[in-house]
Amino acid sequence: MFGKNIVITISGGFASRNILRSGVLDNLLNAGSKIILFSPQEKADYYQKEFGNKNVLIIGLPPLKEGFVEAMIKFLARNSVRTEISLSLQKEHLLSAVNPLNLISFLLKRLIGFLGFLPGFFEFVRFLDFYLVSEKTEILRILKEVNPDIVFATHVIDEFDASILREAKRLCIKTIGMVRSWDNLTGHGLVRELPDKLLLHSPWLFRIAKNLHRIPEKKLEIIGIPQYDTFFRKDFLISRDKFLSIIGLRPDNRIVLFAAISTDFAPYEWEIPEIIHNSIENGSLPQNVVVIARPHPNCGVPQNFRQQGQYLKIDTPAKYVGSSTSNWEQEKDDINHFANLLYHADVVVTGASTISMDAAIFDRPIINYAFDGYHKEVPYYQSVLRCYEKYTHYIAMVKTGGVRLVYSPEELIEWIKKYLDNPELDHEGRQRIIKEFAGFTDGRSAERISLAILRS
Repeated sequence: MFGKNIVITISGGFASRNILRSGVLDNLLNAGSKIILFSPQEKADYYQKEFGNKNVLIIGLPPLKEGFVEAMIKFLARNSVRTEISLSLQKEHLLSAVNPLNLISFLLKRLIGFLGFLPGFFEFVRFLDFYLVSEKTEILRILKEVNPDIVFATHVIDEFDASILREAKRLCIKTIGMVRSWDNLTGHGLVRELPDKLLLHSPWLFRIAKNLHRIPEKKLEIIGIPQYDTFFRKDFLISRDKFLSIIGLRPDNRIVLFAAISTDFAPYEWEIPEIIHNSIENGSLPQNVVVIARPHPNCGVPQNFRQQGQYLKIDTPAKYVGSSTSNWEQEKDDINHFANLLYHADVVVTGASTISMDAAIFDRPIINYAFDGYHKEVPYYQSVLRCYEKYTHYIAMVKTGGVRLVYSPEELIEWIKKYLDNPELDHEGRQRIIKEFAGFTDGRSAERISLAILRS
C-alpha cells in the first residue's frame, strides 16, 4: 500500500483525541501519506501548532449555513430511527415547554418514527439529503483544490462531517467514515450520508448499524476503539506512589473517582461527591478515602459547587481553546493523566457514561448513581434514573452486570464500602462490558483504522 492524499475531518476534541493523538495520524504519515485536516475555523490555529508540517495541512472551515430544506431533512433523519432513547428525548423536549408548537413537533417526531419502519424509508431520506441539500460551495472548492484520494469522516452523525461527506460523494471521491461513540447510532438519528466503508468500534455497534440503520453488512468493519490502545498496552503507567504524590495524596490514600456526565442528564449530580465527602467526614467511610471529582469536559464545575474539602479534590479533564467549554482538547498529558487516574482509582462513581467502559478496561468497580442527590421529587424525565431505563445504549450496559446501580445516598455509601473491601465483585460483568463494547483488546485499533483507510 502506498501513501495517499487523505482528508480527515476533525470536528472537535473527541475526534482529535481518537484519531490525531491515538496513533492513526502517525501511522498514515509513516506510510507516506499527505494529510489535510478539515477543522472548524476557530480551532485551525490550535491544530496547526501541534500537527501542522509539510505533510499535514490544516484547513479551517467557517460555520456551515443550513437552509430550510436541509433543516427539514435533518429533522426527518433525526427522528426516523425509533429507539428507547429517541422516544425519551422527544418526551423530554415536549415536557421542557408544553405549548402547541412543541406538541405538534412531538407528534410529527412520533409519526416519522413509525415511517422509519417502512422498507426503503431510510434510503428515501438519504436520497433527499444527497440530491436536495444545496451545495456547500466552500467545501466543494477546497476539495477540488486539494484533490484527495479519500475523505475520512471521523464522526459521520455530525453535521460538519455529513456536509463534507456529501460534497466528497458529489465529486466521486472515495469515502470512509467512523462512528465516534457507542451512543451515536441509537440516540442521534439516521446516518444521512453513507460512506463507502463505515468503521465501528464493537460487535454491539455492528449489530446496531446493520439491524437498526439497515446499512449493508459489506459496508461495515469492526476496528476497536483507538483511544483505548494505550489503556490495553498500559505503556503510560507510573507507580501508584508516584501518581499519588503528583496529585498531592499520601501513599495510603484510596481514591473514589467521581466522573460527571452533565447536568443536562443528571441535574443534581454534583451533590454526589458532596455526599461521599460528607460520609468520609462523619466516619461512614474510611478516613483515608479521597474523592476526586472530574467534570465532563463540555461542562466544567458548576459555580455553586463547594470546591474545597479535606477529602475532596477537583480534577481538570481537558484544556480549552478560547472561552467556551465546548472547545476542549485532551492533549497527550491529559490522556495519560486520566488513564493513570482510572488505573489507580479504587472505585469509580459515575452516571450513564462512557466512563463506565473506561473503568471496566482497568477492572475497576463501577457504581452508577440512579438518584438525584438529596432531591427525592425530581420529575422522571429530568431525573438521572431515566438514563438507565430509557437510553438504549445504557440499557445494554446495565444488562452486562458490570455496573452497580444505586438508588439512594445510603446505598451509594454501602457499595463503596463493599467494593473497597472486595474489588473483585462484579468482575465477570466488567469483562462482558469489554467484550461487548470495546471490540478489540490488543492495543492495535489505530493500526486497523490506518490500514482500512490506506487500502480503500
